[in-house]
Amino acid sequence: MGNKMKNRLKILIAIFRYLMMEFQWIRLKKVNTVSLDPLAIQRIHHTSGNGKTGTIQSPLFTPQSELSSSRKTLTINITGSLGRTGLIFLITVIAVLFHACKTGDSSVNSSNSYVDTTSPTITEISPANGSSTIRGGAITVIFSEEMDPSTLTTNTTDNTCSGTIQVSNDDFTTCIQMAAEPSSDTSNSVFTIKPASVLDRSETYTIKIASTASDIANNRMTIDAMSSFDISHATDLSIHFFETCALMNDGSVYCWGRVLRSTKFWERIVESPEKIEGTSNARQLSVSREKCIIDGDSKVKCWGTCTDEVSIEPRLVQNLNNAVEVASGEFCFACARLDDGTVKCWGNNFFGQLGNGVATIDETDTRHETPVKVGGIEDAVQIQAGYAHACTLHENGTVSCWGNNIEGQTGSPFASSGDAIIQPTPVRVNDLSEVRKISLGDNYACAVLEDGAVKCWGSNAGGQLGSGIAYLNSSYVPITIEGISGAVDIFTGRNHVCALLTDGSTKCWGDNSYSQLGIEDTDSDSIPSTKIELYPVTIPHTSGMTQLATGGHNTCGLYEDHSVKCWGSNSYRQLGEVDITESVLPITIEEL
Repeated sequence: MGNKMKNRLKILIAIFRYLMMEFQWIRLKKVNTVSLDPLAIQRIHHTSGNGKTGTIQSPLFTPQSELSSSRKTLTINITGSLGRTGLIFLITVIAVLFHACKTGDSSVNSSNSYVDTTSPTITEISPANGSSTIRGGAITVIFSEEMDPSTLTTNTTDNTCSGTIQVSNDDFTTCIQMAAEPSSDTSNSVFTIKPASVLDRSETYTIKIASTASDIANNRMTIDAMSSFDISHATDLSIHFFETCALMNDGSVYCWGRVLRSTKFWERIVESPEKIEGTSNARQLSVSREKCIIDGDSKVKCWGTCTDEVSIEPRLVQNLNNAVEVASGEFCFACARLDDGTVKCWGNNFFGQLGNGVATIDETDTRHETPVKVGGIEDAVQIQAGYAHACTLHENGTVSCWGNNIEGQTGSPFASSGDAIIQPTPVRVNDLSEVRKISLGDNYACAVLEDGAVKCWGSNAGGQLGSGIAYLNSSYVPITIEGISGAVDIFTGRNHVCALLTDGSTKCWGDNSYSQLGIEDTDSDSIPSTKIELYPVTIPHTSGMTQLATGGHNTCGLYEDHSVKCWGSNSYRQLGEVDITESVLPITIEEL
């Protein structure tokens, strides 16, 4: 070795010894048994006071480098000869750390400088093990720390089991093709994939995250992670004008369309079903401006557009227990039937729709956040809510209604102004008995009788009374709908009605402005240029349908195979499509 080189080494050794004396927590350990790919780069991390993480890199540092438990000694394992460049680099690193600490720089010190040797773990997998999701649901994996995105991959071209994140329904003989590579959030700790096509409702799927997934320090997971899930299906549907919601068999709720969230009309257009957080054990669903569910504890939770605050997740309705049915009305109110046959209502009371006896339009009694008992109702077996009126079916087959009566929708004689336009306490609907089921539209109501007949009363603005006339011919006396027999259920929208019959067929009548009846205009039974069907017409494409939901301008059906299909207006993506404005034919909501 030349004198020049020796002198340089002496200077470096002197500097190093000085550092060792002044800064005791640094020491080196020679490790000859660890081999290291010369192209591999391991990292020493330090976290600054403002939370930013920096790295000092060298192929000389191995994953075995560590900070002692006392955090006073940093051990750097060296796998081979340092050489001139390596030694200079190492001493430069030490000098930088030393200078930073000696000058009081809190961003680099022995308490927050460390070598990352910890294997990443999985914090959460969604859907969780043993749970379920919809057919078109995304799969999300959350890691304990920042990951190297290049190590998080999936198969996007075929059904081979390749990539770090795999999904299979046959023990990984084949895997589900994904629509794209995993997407990550800004922290690179949350990764999401979505199947290229919807999954099968009859199958159980397993997610596998391979241990080759690595964090940004090249630390791998210790073992593969696995999680299994099923595919849920809809059991109930409910529509509010431009928003449709489905209750799933796992108790979750998914909604799509024009999603409103406050009285300030904060809205989003949701083209495919989106889960409402906080709905994991719902048993019943009612959708209007206020969306409400009954959970597994018989509590009522609501969300929607009736408060000034954005209401995204369901909030508990206080002082309301043992609910068995909930009905939400358009004019920001809701009612619940309790297990003892009583009914309680809450929300706006501008038209006396809470049934608490307010006899006039009273500005001082406009809203009740706490439910109030509806007077005189002790034997309710069903509760329904319209725009600003409500009705209940009694055990003896009669019906009582209260609230707004401007169109005679409570079954009481009506007037165009004054106190007669509201009915603040329940009254029995005349000429109506042996009722099996009731359903309320905006300003009207319909009932299915024990003999399969259907009667409707209230507004006839869209021909929904089936009387052969429309517009101003409202009736507080129930009118028998001609052409309907064998009805088993009834569904009322804003101004259109559909009845499910014993033979499995469906007949609808009323407003068809947006093809919500599922038929083209007919010459014989419609009013030209108005698209109103004055008499019931049989709806095609409803074979196997078990339930309907009718809204403002669209209708949806739930079928025996658990599929959901919708038709009518698509102005706010109620049909889950992008390129059409309306459809007379049912369109399957594929994600469900």
